[in-house]
Amino acid sequence: MVWTHGCNVVDESSIVLWRSSVRWVETDGRQHREKKLLSRNKWPRAVARSASDVWTMRHAVFNQDASCVASCTDRGVRIYRCDTHECCYVDQRTDVRLAEMLFSTSLLAVGGGPADQKLATKTVCVINTAKHTVIREMVLPKAVVALRMNRKRLVAVMETAVSVFELADLSSIKTVETARNIRGTCALSPNPNRNYLALPGNDTHGQVVLYDLEDAHLVCDFPAHKSALSALTMNAEGNLLASASVSGTVIRLHELPCGTKRCTFRRGTYTSKILSLAFSPSGAQVSFLAALSERGTVHIFQVDPMRGKLKEKSISQAAGGILASVLPSVSDIVEQTRSLATIRVPLGCSNAVCSLRAVEQMEEDDEEEDPDAANSAKQVCRSEGSMRVLVLTFDGVLYDYLLENMFNPENSKCTLQKQTLLEGSPPGKGEASMRLRQN
Repeated sequence: MVWTHGCNVVDESSIVLWRSSVRWVETDGRQHREKKLLSRNKWPRAVARSASDVWTMRHAVFNQDASCVASCTDRGVRIYRCDTHECCYVDQRTDVRLAEMLFSTSLLAVGGGPADQKLATKTVCVINTAKHTVIREMVLPKAVVALRMNRKRLVAVMETAVSVFELADLSSIKTVETARNIRGTCALSPNPNRNYLALPGNDTHGQVVLYDLEDAHLVCDFPAHKSALSALTMNAEGNLLASASVSGTVIRLHELPCGTKRCTFRRGTYTSKILSLAFSPSGAQVSFLAALSERGTVHIFQVDPMRGKLKEKSISQAAGGILASVLPSVSDIVEQTRSLATIRVPLGCSNAVCSLRAVEQMEEDDEEEDPDAANSAKQVCRSEGSMRVLVLTFDGVLYDYLLENMFNPENSKCTLQKQTLLEGSPPGKGEASMRLRQN
């Protein structure tokens, strides 16, 4: 049984606007200022915007612990804190197309930005955001389509090759020829002790190729989907890989480094491209996986159901094991697990990124002056079924949801904690809703 309820905003002050909802109106030859009050997710369509006010977002990415999010626009690079939605770094480079952060450090890698425009797509700059200085500028042989970084390695993904750099001194380790990868689909382990990089094995079938970046050697390759890959991500420990194909109906988990399929999650029956995949951060009581589709839905799956209250060692899984040796495709269908919760986000554009953040991590950042509020926060932190869901659309709207008691459908709820229109972005549209699956 599936039931639906709307997302509630705690109060009007929880909606934060970077650009004021004030416009100049001319009546009877006089100008006066008119203020409009914004409620929930509805933004004023009547606000006049000049061409210089609207920015085009090219790229957006969360860092590894979901404490910050970076956006690349035609006006430069900006980094925002996910707890307060405040801008903490601005770079005026106008031709940056890619960005990658290293947790909460001052290290930032960007793609693009040299004086020679012909080399813009081939250039990677490593920046110290605290000092606003460029540490190193590297020109690669081909256009860079993705950047990834952990505490040991910097990876520049090109259309048919990957360059691996030692992060300590930015020396080149190896350049590996790869299958065609125009979308830059890849996943790098955040754990430097399991320094794995996953890439598509080809551009027509869902083959995954896994490299160990200690010396950039090939570990294994394995089939993940029938159609081409659209999204890859690894968990914080670096022992699980989540994959999705262009059809987007299922998401699969694979154990690393062997590539053995662990489980299959069912997103839906209709084709929908997966825009973003994200695991919950390290140290969470229960591990979750979020999948954001182009339909504007964020599906939340429980990665290890035996750790939580929803323990489903069911007959269907046993049946799947019996059929595995005879009909592998049928067993895959039998073992599919549906999402615990689904959030519907207003997606006015064709792209967005998502991330998960533990509730206790968010509450530690907030200063609670009210004792009752602090006790309430501690109660939320102790709930295994609670999680923060962050979504940044390429319309420039950052959504912050709180999911509570997902393992208890009677008391579960979804709250839109904060919604921010990033500076220079066009107005967002629509309202958000959520549904939980009752077992």
